[in-house]
Amino acid sequence: MKKPDDSIGNTETASPERTDLGNGGAEKAASEEAGVQDSPKKAFPKVALVAGIAVAALLLVGAAVAVLCTLGSEQRKALAEVRARVAAVTPGTEAGESRTILLPGDIPMELVWCPAGSFMMGSPQGEEGREDDETQHEVRLTKGFWMAKTEVTQKQWESVAGKNPSHFKGADLPVESVSWDDVAAFCRKTGLQLPTEAQWEYACRAGSGTAYSWGVSLNGTEANCDGYSPCGTTTKGPVRQKTLRAGRYAPNAWGLLDMHGNVWEWCADRYGNYPSGSVVDPAGSSSGASYIYRGGGWNSKARNCRSAQRNCRGSSSSSFILGFRPVLVVP
Repeated sequence: MKKPDDSIGNTETASPERTDLGNGGAEKAASEEAGVQDSPKKAFPKVALVAGIAVAALLLVGAAVAVLCTLGSEQRKALAEVRARVAAVTPGTEAGESRTILLPGDIPMELVWCPAGSFMMGSPQGEEGREDDETQHEVRLTKGFWMAKTEVTQKQWESVAGKNPSHFKGADLPVESVSWDDVAAFCRKTGLQLPTEAQWEYACRAGSGTAYSWGVSLNGTEANCDGYSPCGTTTKGPVRQKTLRAGRYAPNAWGLLDMHGNVWEWCADRYGNYPSGSVVDPAGSSSGASYIYRGGGWNSKARNCRSAQRNCRGSSSSSFILGFRPVLVVP
């Protein structure tokens, strides 16, 4: 079983106490203890000045709190409107159909329809780069769902969450350095969901049964990855060493972009072994501390960007290789 790789230790250093007062320091301390005071005439202006400063500070704090409350109220209202718009979305009619929802600030997020259906999840024996946790099995999804056309961008993230944690900055770059806990909070605020691992692979494959949605090879030309470590070919390709604009590469058969490479994408499921037989609407393991992420990233070897590749880490872990794209399952 894969294990999370995100342990970081903390250390603290105590400040030494000061013991070198000397005679002068001792005399000063003694005079302070004796209660040396200014005369009443000198003390009164100082008291008034301090009181004035305190009042001014309280007024500034009050004004700042009022502004924050106003902004918070406006954001809550904007998010309530987003959830209402999301709840009003109806099912699609065919694969690849698109709809657009508006996030706060009228920031658009395009969604693509993935119809209900069946597929072979995992990888066949002999696929280059295959790992032993990719047992191939049939999966049937009984409900269609909308999926974000690209990874969530930094502009979209900021409209909902405010602060942008990304290492590589750019409004149209995918948001990264977000944990599973972070993206789950984003989904709760918007009424969207994280895809199950089965939904993610189903959408990534878009009807294909090969290592990648377009075929059997990748060298950094078709997706943003480590092109010096190709898969299915010996020809080396480009190495970008950073995230690229979301949606830069060609779409899969259903119109989804960047399902391979750029940033790994969180899924809803905890990590666990696959079943050996067919399943319906699987939701992953019922226990465990590690959550699935899929698709590979900008620094991944091409074999780790395959449709079947799995990885996992703890819910509070974040990295500049990790982003996400939400789904909307319509009742």
